[in-house]
Amino acid sequence: MKKILLASLLPLALLTACSDGVPQVDDPYKIVVNGEPMTGTDFMKKYCSDKPMHETCMKVSRATIASSTRGKMPTGW
Repeated sequence: MKKILLASLLPLALLTACSDGVPQVDDPYKIVVNGEPMTGTDFMKKYCSDKPMHETCMKVSRATIASSTRGKMPTGW
């Protein structure tokens, strides 16, 4: 019974994911949308302002936070 329910809900979930307006990002550290590079902050402002729990938005958000905590490597390392 669970398998039937899951099989019927999966296409619905995929269809809603396709029509949400958030483009897929291959590398959340180097975002490219329609051939144009974009920063994580700009991506979040443009596509994720009303979708904070979207999978792609969460990936980009985590990558942006991780990148902001990294400092420049000191000379000699």
